[in-house]
Amino acid sequence: MKRFFLTAFLAVGALLSLLSCAAPANKAGEQPLPVPVREILRQKLCVDLRYWTSNTIVSNESVTFTVKAMDEEIAEALNALRPGAVILFAESCQDGPQVRKLTTDIRAEARANGWYDPLLTVDEEGGRVERLTFGPHFPSAAALGGMDEAYIENMAGELADLTLASGFDLDFAPVCDVDSNPKNPVINTRSFGHDVQTVSKGATAFIRSFRKHGLLSCAKHFPGHGDTSVDSHTGLPRVEKTLNDLRSLELKPFKAAIDEGVDCVMTSHIQFPNIETNTLTGLNGQKILRPATLSKTILKDVLRNELGFEGVIISDDMDMDAISKSFDWKEAVIESWIAGCDITMVTKRFQSLASIKEWDDLLDKAEAAVADGRYPLGELIASYGRIKKLKDRCRENKETVTLSFFSYCGPDKTPQEIDSLSKATIIMKGDKSLLNDFVDYNGGWFQRNFWLAARKRMFQLFNGTKLCDDQKTVMIYNYSTPNPDQKEIERLQKLVKESKEKGQKVVILSCGSPVEEKLCPEADLIIETKGSLAGVPALFQQ
Repeated sequence: MKRFFLTAFLAVGALLSLLSCAAPANKAGEQPLPVPVREILRQKLCVDLRYWTSNTIVSNESVTFTVKAMDEEIAEALNALRPGAVILFAESCQDGPQVRKLTTDIRAEARANGWYDPLLTVDEEGGRVERLTFGPHFPSAAALGGMDEAYIENMAGELADLTLASGFDLDFAPVCDVDSNPKNPVINTRSFGHDVQTVSKGATAFIRSFRKHGLLSCAKHFPGHGDTSVDSHTGLPRVEKTLNDLRSLELKPFKAAIDEGVDCVMTSHIQFPNIETNTLTGLNGQKILRPATLSKTILKDVLRNELGFEGVIISDDMDMDAISKSFDWKEAVIESWIAGCDITMVTKRFQSLASIKEWDDLLDKAEAAVADGRYPLGELIASYGRIKKLKDRCRENKETVTLSFFSYCGPDKTPQEIDSLSKATIIMKGDKSLLNDFVDYNGGWFQRNFWLAARKRMFQLFNGTKLCDDQKTVMIYNYSTPNPDQKEIERLQKLVKESKEKGQKVVILSCGSPVEEKLCPEADLIIETKGSLAGVPALFQQ
């Protein structure tokens, strides 16, 4: 079946060539084009389906909605762009059958219209970075770092099964960053730990398990995002380390992942002025040091040549502020390809039929870059070969996988497993006996329903939300970065103060970075979850 679709795709490519859609004729000695240049360039694009803006027939007014199903307009846009990859986020993954139908329809649309199956991707790490919120809440990497490899592999296998059953080919996991900076606002609990050995153990266990289950893996964020104090979603981080510094710490988990056979490596939008000194003209005409995503030195010299990675390099999202507020997005995409990215992710530009004009303009500019040699044709063909090889490794019969719903703290788990998970996930500071006040809260609500309630409300909770509030004790949910803003601090401290004035005991459920002990020393109990809710129900099953 796969050979049939590949043959069909190549036939379409040949037809397009006859219609003069291909690049200019190759020079003597150059590799023949497997398909037209523009079709190869399409394979190097990863777009998201999250929000869509459409004009209503009745009022001709624009309406923006969350994409949960394929419709004629979205299908028309996909067939016009024919991207090599598509990423879905939590907004488009409401439940198992729904997301399964959406991914199936995307793949069917490609096959029906003769373009190469897109890689269907998702960012499902576990802990606080999860998109398949209808499934179990998987432990964070930080929680798993203290577990043995067999346990990590088992957890990664169940995560892989859920991801595959939802129709995805590639999960952007594991995180290979070493959590070496206590002020890091974006990695922290997403890392397996503070040292090379712990991170390498967790990352390689994920990769092995994903491979056994048939899910493609991706090590991120190269060459390491663990020592930043700026979140690349909101700014352009800068790390002053030398290449030797990276060799001694950051690069080691990536090398372990490569040796384990990781399928992809994701880049980071971080400047390394002691490694990459070349610049690129920014939006305001200023010269800006090239971040790793746009750096030949980092992607080709280090990742390809030094570490020996032969798989697919994927950029982090180019619509993160680190790139989008510094560079013209089209120029940045082309520069990422020249630097060595095989697939470049752009998540906020494919949101209407009208946006296709901008994508066509990007492809025009990229074709020109190939024609004038700025982006060498041989490198483009080699990149296409890596993408094709990756797609050929995709699981062929995803239809045989069925959705299963399970819980790490469910009744099928042994007391030893529950105990080990809670010990890996939970750190309690204060009066642990206060948990007894919630066992019978509201007729046993907390014990029976916390799991479900927390999962459904996780993205709607404000820091300082009361999860449980009886006359004696209050439980307050809090999620903080290592550097919470003043409003979040004041909200939490005000609620704690009000509760104490009522004579209540205060329990804080800390689901982010553990800052509450410093901010609220008057709290009676702080439950630190290492960025994961997975172990909380285990507290009531011990």
